[in-house]
Amino acid sequence: MVVIVGIGIILFCVLYPFADHGGDLALFSSHAIIGEYITILGAALGALVIMAPIQVLKKVFIYSLATLKGIPYSKKVYADLFMAMYELFMLGRKNGMIALEEHVGDPA
Repeated sequence: MVVIVGIGIILFCVLYPFADHGGDLALFSSHAIIGEYITILGAALGALVIMAPIQVLKKVFIYSLATLKGIPYSKKVYADLFMAMYELFMLGRKNGMIALEEHVGDPA
């Protein structure tokens, strides 16, 4: 069933701009930007629907919306991370890479 829906999306999104412009073959060589976006993105969406199981499609939708929420980390978190990295790099530079093994075994 999902494959049929995906094929329908692909066919609609590829043929709609063609039919919308009177079926003229010059559409594919002209600068009809909106028609090109509908064709390319629609075909990609249809292919995604065909190849992915329902659970994957749900996760793609959820994670796509999660990207719009913004970054959950503050400037202080990044500063602490860079400070810890600097300390580890300096320890490795001064005492050699073997000195880092005890920190890997006991990160605290």
